[in-house]
Amino acid sequence: MYNSINNKNQVFIKSKHRVQKHGEVFTPQWVIDKMIAIPGIKEKAEDIFATFLEPSAGEGAFLLAIESIKLGVAKERYSKPLFARYALWALTSIYGIEVLEDNLALARQNMLELFVNYYEAVYGEALLEESDIYKSAKTIIWANIIQGNTLTHKDKSAEKLIFSRWEPIGEPPHSVKRITFLYSSLFEPEDKNKEVQIDLFNIPSALESIAGQHECFAPTDIELVWKAIRDMPYKQPEKFKFDVIIGNPPYQEEATGEGTQTPPIYHRFMEEAYKIANRVSFITPARFLYNAGATPKAWNKKMLEDKHLKVLFYEQDSSKVFAKTDIKGGVAITYRDADVEFGAIETFTSFAELQGIIKKTEPKTPTESIVNIIYAQTKFNLDALYAEYPKLKKVIGSNGRDKRFRNNTFEKIYLFFDKPTAKDDIKVLGLLNNKRTFKYIPLRFIDSENTNLFAYKVFIPAANG
Repeated sequence: MYNSINNKNQVFIKSKHRVQKHGEVFTPQWVIDKMIAIPGIKEKAEDIFATFLEPSAGEGAFLLAIESIKLGVAKERYSKPLFARYALWALTSIYGIEVLEDNLALARQNMLELFVNYYEAVYGEALLEESDIYKSAKTIIWANIIQGNTLTHKDKSAEKLIFSRWEPIGEPPHSVKRITFLYSSLFEPEDKNKEVQIDLFNIPSALESIAGQHECFAPTDIELVWKAIRDMPYKQPEKFKFDVIIGNPPYQEEATGEGTQTPPIYHRFMEEAYKIANRVSFITPARFLYNAGATPKAWNKKMLEDKHLKVLFYEQDSSKVFAKTDIKGGVAITYRDADVEFGAIETFTSFAELQGIIKKTEPKTPTESIVNIIYAQTKFNLDALYAEYPKLKKVIGSNGRDKRFRNNTFEKIYLFFDKPTAKDDIKVLGLLNNKRTFKYIPLRFIDSENTNLFAYKVFIPAANG
């Protein structure tokens, strides 16, 4: 059912101006499907009551995909008479914030159309706009998908963003209690969510202050929430976390001029999301994985050391994900689960084989390092060499200062012999006339301090990289 209304020709960029001004690019369906299929997110998408937030909703691509899954679950698990009730419960679990009003209108309308399509497919009859179910679906969607700036927690009028919680009553749930709350309250310390004290000498003023923060509605049937009556609130709703936050956040600040260089903000969306949800997945620029780009270095380091964060997908060529869009450093899908330790990323590489090598060679203790057993090419002991053969100063490079063995050392230095001349002569493998051959040189001409000269060697062709 979802594909039937959303399988239109996707336009990934509305205009170059909107990309520059708002950082607006649209997410391909295959990316959305990949992210929702992440273990830990997939199970929540199939849970009708598990809450999802898309903090930069756009036209609702992620919202629609999640809604479609939840409505499909309601269709499969519940009998025909119960479908409408659980379909409404599914709507109560999906939240979104969108800064652009045209996108907001489309997101809301798309979600409502998807709900109507499912309803009509299940019941085989039209869902009239005058019906309680239609009005309740619209009420829930309009309350949960709101206009505003996710980072400032405010709407276009500079008013604080307000969401609604829909608390089920009974088992199975037969009624719902709606309580509105400030989005910003999710980021406040726990003690700020305690019971509100009423000034008994100025009750009207106190209640007006509370009402500005949240409202309570009388319990009602889920199919009649559109006409629920407001109650008198006396304490704030309990603080909660979303089960999942998912999406494709803006990558940069809103541009104010013609230039395209604006500060990144996607890292701020990630930080905010980690505070109010245990499971978070975003697709973002990947530069931070290399500790590059304009995101704060301290934040990059924090992400690379986060044991709960992992990279599920990386594409260096961003145009393969977002058509005609060049994002330096590529894009990545990350997933963070506060309840699971994946191991810190530390040094990121997109090659599985190289990642395996990195893991195998990482130190067991902070003082260990593979650098301790890796050495540059063998070097001459120039003091000893020139003491006996001063004329070689004119042969050795860098005016006689280059200590390193070079590819042409056998040809330039006449102290290498086909057979050893003493017991401590060193056997050297090198090139002579473009052929590999062994030669011998007295130990006293070799720098033997702080090297692996007397350890076993592994020879690897230079062509292997």
